[in-house]
Order: sequence, then C-alpha cells, then structure tokens
Amino acid sequence: MKMHYRILLPIVIIAFAGLATYNLILFKSKPEKEERKPLATIVEVMRAKKRSVTFTVKSQGTVAPRTETDLIPQVSGKITSISPSLYAGGFFEEGDVLVEIDSSDYEVAFVRAESVLAKAKSSLSQEIAQSEQARKDWKNLGQGNATELVLRKPQLIDAEATVKSAQADLEKAIRDLERTRIRAPYAGMVKEKNTDIGQFVSPGIMLAKIFAINYAEVRLPIPSHELSFVDLPYNYHGKGGKKAELKVLLSADFGGRKYIWKGLIVRTEGTVDPRSRVVYAVAQVHDPYRPAAGSDRPPLQMGMFVEAEIKGKTVENAYVLPRQALRNNNHILIVDDRSTLEMRKVGVIRTETENVIIGEGIEDGENVCLTALEFVVGGMKVTAQMREEEEFLAEPTFEEKMVSAEKPEGGEEI
Repeated sequence: MKMHYRILLPIVIIAFAGLATYNLILFKSKPEKEERKPLATIVEVMRAKKRSVTFTVKSQGTVAPRTETDLIPQVSGKITSISPSLYAGGFFEEGDVLVEIDSSDYEVAFVRAESVLAKAKSSLSQEIAQSEQARKDWKNLGQGNATELVLRKPQLIDAEATVKSAQADLEKAIRDLERTRIRAPYAGMVKEKNTDIGQFVSPGIMLAKIFAINYAEVRLPIPSHELSFVDLPYNYHGKGGKKAELKVLLSADFGGRKYIWKGLIVRTEGTVDPRSRVVYAVAQVHDPYRPAAGSDRPPLQMGMFVEAEIKGKTVENAYVLPRQALRNNNHILIVDDRSTLEMRKVGVIRTETENVIIGEGIEDGENVCLTALEFVVGGMKVTAQMREEEEFLAEPTFEEKMVSAEKPEGGEEI
C-alpha cells in the first residue's frame, strides 16, 4: 500500500502543476500597448551675431638688410690699421675709418703731383707773357694779320693743357691718398670679416661684408587666393605707386619666448614667381637693432625666420562661425523656433583653419547647429543646447594685437 502511495503522489503533483500552468496560459491577460515617442537628437547651437571683420593674411620669411655692401679697396697696399669695430657683429657709425692702408707711396705721389702742377702753372704764366709780348711786337712792326704761330697761340694752348693734366693728376693723387682710409658709408654692422693687419690688398679683394641697420626687410610670399583679402601696393609704369599703409606684425620664437615687431608693407616685387605662383610683398622694420624701451627684447637680427600677419581689408555685416558649422563647403544647419533643422546655402567669404566667415544667407540672431550629424532630414526635430559665449572666442583683432605689441603684459616681451 505504501509503495502505491509513493508512486501515485508525484504523478498527481505533476498533473496538478500542468493543469495550473495550462489555466494560466489559457486565461492570461494581454499587456497594454504603449506608444513610444522618438527621442529628439541633442545638438549644440550658437547664436549668429553680425560684426565687422578685418582680414589677416599670414605669411613667413627671413629677415634681410635693406642695404648690404662688400667692402673693397680702391688702392693697393699693406693694411696698417683696422677699426676695433671691424669684427663680425661689430657696430660702426657713418664716416668711421674701418681700414687704413699704408699711405707712404700715395703721399709721395701727392707731392710729385703738386710739384708737376706748380711747374705747369709757371710755364703757363711764361707762355701767357710771351704771347702778349708777341702780339704787341706785331702790332708795332708787322703788317697785315699775324698768324697763330707768330702770336704763340699753339704754345699757349699746350701750356694750358699741361696745367689741366697736372691738376687732374693732383686730384687723383688726393683721391688715392684719401682712399687709403676706408670709411663706413653708413651706420651699420659687420656681417663678415676677411682681412687683418699686415695683409697686402689690391682693388677687387673683399675686406668685409657690411650692412646698414636703419631698416630690415622681409620678403613675404602671398598666395594668389589670398590677394583679394589684402590691398597690396602696386607700382605702374609712368605713375608713382600709392603710398603703402599696410601694417604688419612680425613674430619669432627666441629663447623659448615669443617676440613681436611692428612694420609696414612698403612695396611689392613686380613679378609673380613662376614656380609657386605667389606675389612677394616686402615688409620693412625701422631701426631693428634699437632696444625696446622697458623690455629686454632681442634685436630683429638678420637671418632670423619670422612669421607675419598682414592687416587686410575690412568687411562689414559678416558672421564668424566655427569651421565645424560649415557643411558641404557652402551650407549650414539652422535650428528654427520649432526646434527643427533647416539646411541653408550661405555665401562664404573666407574659410580659415578654425573659423569660417559668412557674408550672406544667414540672419542676425539665428541659431546655427554645430553638431556633426550623420543623417540630416529637413524638418528633423532636435533639442538645442546653446553653446556658452566663452567657449567660442574669435582671435584678437589686428588692432588688439598692435596694442598688445605696444604694451607687453604677462612677462611676454615684444
């Protein structure tokens, strides 16, 4: 009996559980359907603001002197003295004697030339007296017209020519004597020295390379696509070119710090480089070796590589947006008051590394989408998240940089 009970009890339990499960499945209630609303995409936007934009054209180049000279003697001789300033990097003033050549031979030549001139003048005086006496004698004794030979005119002309020749020789002797002292033609600096005391030199031998320090120049290549943003000075045949008023900032890293020098674009070279298709503008900096007041700024040394920012044209009523706002080269996305997207074509004035400048196709105060979206459909709903003003700061204007160049702050020397 107990054996039958042990066998039947599990069967009854399993049957009861199966029946209960069947009833649950048969009489279960259906779940209520709930409509799910699609979530709006969150996008970052910024408000467009109309402003005046002054373009800046960037370039780079190497500093070079405006005037550079090879110091070459005009007379031969042994060098007897050189200036203490005649070394690479030495400064000198206009008129300073840089090199002295042994002048003893030229002093002798000067004395001889003086003696020859004195004799020639004496002979001329005698010839003048003899010619005058011949004229008087013929007037008293002769008949008719006297010949030039009788009046000693050929002898007088020869004596005058001898005086002129002797005077020219004396002037040459004076010049040669002066040329034994080689003077600086301008205030400048020695770039290279190739001589010293005791060396025999002759005309054509370069003693040193010097350059003027009143101005420094930098050749700045301007690509053709940048020419429309800057008003470069051009010269025309038969007409003087317009006076350059373009300001330029030159900057260079020196000893781990950045320094700035102010200059002007003074001219453009009259040709286009056939290889690179660029126009070269020439920037000029006045007195590059003058120390800056209240600053330990180094001089703008020749050969230094600098970066340049040229002040360009100004455009009114333009919009400056981050580069990421531009899509397909000339479109932007606008988020309207209904929080929907609108693809709009705009007039792009200039595309820069970080920003894009737009001239038309956008209204003041409109919200511009900055988020990169993989798929965009017109009328697409979005949730706009306004970008903070501080997050997008355009570069300082050219005028602001000029002011900072005049008033250094934060220890940055300029």
